[in-house]
Amino acid sequence: MNEHFWLVCHTKPRCEKKFAALLTAEKFEHYLPLIDSVRQYATQTKRFTKPLFPGYVFANIPREKK
Repeated sequence: MNEHFWLVCHTKPRCEKKFAALLTAEKFEHYLPLIDSVRQYATQTKRFTKPLFPGYVFANIPREKK
């Protein structure tokens, strides 16, 4: 049987996108919900995306046959 199960992976702070990139490189299905954020500073406005759940990435891992 080719079963998969979802795991919640706890990451280092501010490393969620890097971990998701590593999962993609290893061909694991994952889910990293991102939200858009806008920050205004004295002279400029910055737009970026940040994780909805800081410090967590959800990974779909295949169950190995035993």
